[in-house]
Amino acid sequence: MVMADQTDKSTRILTISDCEQNIKTCQEKLGNYIDSKDQDDAQIRLQAEIGIWARMIHHINNGEIVTINDKNQLHWVSGDSNKTIN
Repeated sequence: MVMADQTDKSTRILTISDCEQNIKTCQEKLGNYIDSKDQDDAQIRLQAEIGIWARMIHHINNGEIVTINDKNQLHWVSGDSNKTIN
């Protein structure tokens, strides 16, 4: 297990399975908003989340190492610069 922050014991390597599960969860939530016109912001946010998880699959498939913690913060471990996304 790669620990991006040694004080955060919840950090682990993000997997394609994690991403696929998050996409499925977002799609299920999105399905709840189909008939509700008052939920435009929620729909936009869920569609954006689906896009982010799909992009994470792309990064993982390209050999990049990304970690995630219990706060769903993503952190790139590979490459010259380490990046964190909150």
